[in-house]
Amino acid sequence: MLQWFYTTIYDAVAQFFTMMGNMGAEIFDLDWVKATVELFTLFGWALFVAGVVVAVFDVAIEYQHGRADIKSAAINVLKGFFGKAAFSDPLAGAKRRQGGKKCSNENPRC
Repeated sequence: MLQWFYTTIYDAVAQFFTMMGNMGAEIFDLDWVKATVELFTLFGWALFVAGVVVAVFDVAIEYQHGRADIKSAAINVLKGFFGKAAFSDPLAGAKRRQGGKKCSNENPRC
């Protein structure tokens, strides 16, 4: 009787935590969530490109007045790239080109 009670409680708690652990995982399989993430990823890259263009023009204007600091501008562009890359999946394009195949031993290049 005690063994059955222990097993029942243990299985219920294990099943509860398994369901809790998997609760958020399947939301990223929805098409509209994938589209929203892709939209904001592309928006972030567009902002990065706009920042690079502004940095180039800023260096050009400062160069005309003899105060150009290319090293500082290059470091700022690098920081912007790292900041954007930190919040996006750098392999998303490769996964999209492969048709969304999941990584596995048979498909290590994803």
